[in-house]
Amino acid sequence: MVDQAWRAFGRIDILMSNAGILTTTPFLEITEAEWDRVIDTNLKGMFLMGQAVARRMVQDGQGGTIINMSSINAVLAIPTAVPYSVSKGGVKQLTGAMAVALAPHKIRVNAIGPGTVATGMTREMVGNPDTVRAILSRTPMGRICQPEEIANIALFLASDEASYITGATIYADGGRLPLNGTVPLPADAIR
Repeated sequence: MVDQAWRAFGRIDILMSNAGILTTTPFLEITEAEWDRVIDTNLKGMFLMGQAVARRMVQDGQGGTIINMSSINAVLAIPTAVPYSVSKGGVKQLTGAMAVALAPHKIRVNAIGPGTVATGMTREMVGNPDTVRAILSRTPMGRICQPEEIANIALFLASDEASYITGATIYADGGRLPLNGTVPLPADAIR
């Protein structure tokens, strides 16, 4: 894939590494195969893709930017999504390590750590009123994030306006990380 992109465009300036899967199996029931599938997709795949793109960026000598999709679950654990939480914690560390290793090559590496976003992966969750209530009870902004809001962060990180930012994770979580407890639900939270 990297070779095809390089042949088509003559260089690679930006990598948005966003492959990810989520399983919701109780901790005592997680199989090794399930663990491996999540870790391989969410963490190992991000490492391999980042390394392949970075090699091209170094070869071209023009630098670039790599954006890894992490999650607030790099910091907050979900007891029924242990492989996912561990993989996203790994992405946070991978991002920092890549940023330090690639800075001499003018390659910036950052991550985005969303809270709950209305995507295909969360379709079932955000379609369940009880789950939405639980999510919003710990989201001070009182709503689910829209994909465009995450895309705007990616655009910023890829732009020259973020030229001195590397190794950072920007958490877009509606205030969930600093909250220790729950908040009242807005009157129009569930429609």
